Amino acid sequence: MNPASFDLSGTWRGHYVHAGTRHGIAMEITQEGLRIQGTMRDEHTVFASTETIPSPEPWQPAEDVELLITLPESSEIRGEVLGERVSFVKRYLGGQSIYGRSEDHEMSVVVVGHRVFYAGRIEAEGAVLRGRWTIPPMVPGDPAEEDEFELRREPGAPPPPPA
Repeated sequence: MNPASFDLSGTWRGHYVHAGTRHGIAMEITQEGLRIQGTMRDEHTVFASTETIPSPEPWQPAEDVELLITLPESSEIRGEVLGERVSFVKRYLGGQSIYGRSEDHEMSVVVVGHRVFYAGRIEAEGAVLRGRWTIPPMVPGDPAEEDEFELRREPGAPPPPPA
């Protein structure tokens, strides 16, 4: 098998799973040799939840915090293809806004350079890319976030494998 078995250049649409819910994504990439680069857009960029946050002080009770997280719609993609394996980093263009409110506290943070790491396999003769995404923890010692994703090449015949 060639180091790059398929040319992945083109438009891909699909989803990633986060907290048990599918979120739509669309990716436009070009491939040169083993390298891929391009852009990705997220369909869902606003997330709301309530989290129970432990207090840093052992004598204080945990607090329920209402969170509102807003991601930039666009991101850039950079990665590589090795045979049927594909890996890339998605870097959001702009800041990720995090707003939190509890009964006694309020906070707002903007995180710049938010990245998601994707690793998967090309399937169905180059028409499907399926695998897992990972977000490293912001706080050392916390677990990474991870789940699955699937992207399908837009209709039309996939390009032939590189010569």
